[in-house]
Amino acid sequence: YKTTDNSSVNLLADIGISTNASTGFTSYSASNLRGYLEINEKTLDNALENQLTDIKNIFGYDADNDKIIDSGVGYLMHETLRAYTMTGGVIAMKTSGLDSKMNTSTAKIANLEESVARKEQSLKEKYGSMESTLNLLESQSSTIENFTNQLNRNK
Repeated sequence: YKTTDNSSVNLLADIGISTNASTGFTSYSASNLRGYLEINEKTLDNALENQLTDIKNIFGYDADNDKIIDSGVGYLMHETLRAYTMTGGVIAMKTSGLDSKMNTSTAKIANLEESVARKEQSLKEKYGSMESTLNLLESQSSTIENFTNQLNRNK
């Protein structure tokens, strides 16, 4: 993140902030890349005491002197994350999509619960009707049996 020609701070590592993944000048260890930054407090304290302007510039710097910050770590992070965090951005769209799916699923669940309740009521009515018919048939069977028994006794 070159800011000025005489700046001694061009990397976050120059102020003690790094991934600690470097095993030398040219190679990196994948096992040391853990997704977070480490701070060497001694290096950072020294840089804050002696290179405050350079540190400010590495985070945000006006490269073309138009009074608008257009370079630096902070600027690049802002530009990279803006598509995700802005109104109508990636996160808002994903959230909206998930909310829509949840609302659709909730409506489907409500419809299914209503359908199950209607089916349950229908089956209860049919069972009640069947039980009533069965009781009537048993009663008629008993009447016929009694009538038959009485005919057999009178013979």
